[in-house]
Amino acid sequence: MHKAILYKALLAALLMFGLNSCKNEAPKKTEVVIPKGISAIKVFLDNSESNIGYMRGATKFKAIITNFTAEINNPKLAAHSHFNLIADSISPLNYSPEQFIDAVANSKIEPAKCSEMHKMVEMLTTNLDSFDIGILVSDCILSYCDTKGNPNKNRDNAESEQKTYVKSIFKKLNTKGVCASVYAFKSDFNGRYFTYNNKIQYYKNEVRPFYVWAIGRKEQLMLFNAELLKTTRPDAQLHFGFDTEPKASFALFFKTGKKGTCEINKDNISDIVVKADKPVGFVMGINLDSLPPYAQTIEYVKKNLSIGFEYLKLKDVKLRKDFELLQTNNREKLFRENNTHFLYFEIEDLITDTPVEITLDNKTDTWYEDWSTMDDLTTENNNEKTFALIHLINGVKEAYEVKHTSFLKVKLTLKQ
Repeated sequence: MHKAILYKALLAALLMFGLNSCKNEAPKKTEVVIPKGISAIKVFLDNSESNIGYMRGATKFKAIITNFTAEINNPKLAAHSHFNLIADSISPLNYSPEQFIDAVANSKIEPAKCSEMHKMVEMLTTNLDSFDIGILVSDCILSYCDTKGNPNKNRDNAESEQKTYVKSIFKKLNTKGVCASVYAFKSDFNGRYFTYNNKIQYYKNEVRPFYVWAIGRKEQLMLFNAELLKTTRPDAQLHFGFDTEPKASFALFFKTGKKGTCEINKDNISDIVVKADKPVGFVMGINLDSLPPYAQTIEYVKKNLSIGFEYLKLKDVKLRKDFELLQTNNREKLFRENNTHFLYFEIEDLITDTPVEITLDNKTDTWYEDWSTMDDLTTENNNEKTFALIHLINGVKEAYEVKHTSFLKVKLTLKQ
């Protein structure tokens, strides 16, 4: 009897121990991957003589760059910011953002001799750590340090050396997942301008282009670009290395935007009845938030959306902030929240069931060709242009092979 009682007590103790062991065992943690932020923003200000003219007088350059400096002084964006001068070499500045603002605003930057753009890009990129963003502020004019043997060297070597050198640099960066964004601005300019054969011209309140380059890994650069464009409005922009698989998802709104006789389903529109004066209309939501900023503009979407059916016409494009729901049911609320752009289409004719492919073409803007000149010897030829810009940009462009011709490729069927 005592043995039975002892056995039961021992069994109960073992059970209790087991239960307590289960309770004390640490629960398995689900690994959460947090996007890596920007470690540091490293600014490199071109202080070659031709760039100093942007900092004399009350210029737009000073307003843009000082405001930009204030905006990046944000610990939520990057842990640190560093400031440097760059020309034939890098000169680190032990400046706070406020000191850098003061130096630019009050023209306290000492000029250097030359600016070999391809060498400057190389110096900048070799000074970046994995999660840094490098910023180059420059007029992007090729100016060799030694042209004694050939006064036309800047013109003669713009394509053969600058372009191919830059292409080689960015091909290596591309393999490491590094992307580049180029923002173009125009500003008044006061001071000495050096032509491609190093002749001096004096400009006063002349409008000249300048550029802000941002270089870094894709994830960090997208964070930076999104923050920059909240407060900065460049005249033009380019982005390299953002090529991705075409997006294939879309949402058809069942109520909002519906017009005429039809039945809107998940991936098709059925029971379509089109009359001469009564086209059928519908709204499609798409998400373009991972595309480079230029490809997210309404103008770009309207210009580069291809529709594989001649009787389906794009009538309007709205961003989320301007898109109002006809009905506030949960389904349409979710569609609105999950998409960035809303396309209104009209079907003008339909004879038989028709599968339709809609694509958003992946095209690089070519504004830089108009901003470039290979002859800056006269003010007329150099008006609001940058010497040899076309070869500098083409070097970067050719380094990033575009594998996908479309940002978006969706398919739906129109049924009678």
